[in-house]
Amino acid sequence: MRRHRGSRLLIGAIAGGMVAATACSPPPPTAPPAGCYDSTTGPDYYFSGVPDVVGNMDYWSSTDGSCTDVGHDLGNVTLVLAFDRAGADAACTAAGLSVTSGRWVDDGYTAMPPTAWVCPQQVVVK
Repeated sequence: MRRHRGSRLLIGAIAGGMVAATACSPPPPTAPPAGCYDSTTGPDYYFSGVPDVVGNMDYWSSTDGSCTDVGHDLGNVTLVLAFDRAGADAACTAAGLSVTSGRWVDDGYTAMPPTAWVCPQQVVVK
């Protein structure tokens, strides 16, 4: 019986190369769509659809996901995308804002992805 030692080595090298080729960085977080977001515990927020831009969220006095009643100036809050708190803090401070206060989903905005974070900023009342 004839053994093909070289072919086993070649197959092993190819399989090993395939494993190494699959290791890569994850895709960037996906932004939630523009629109009104309802919370189980607080006011509605309207998101512009453009993450990582200062003032991309506005809050409303409604609490049913309609973004109606009394609206407040756009730009009271900023949404940034990051996989973890360190990334969110970096995005907030890069925008000149305070470090993140947490994830939107943890504040009851269950339609927000877990990669959407809050950058608090000073509210300007007109």
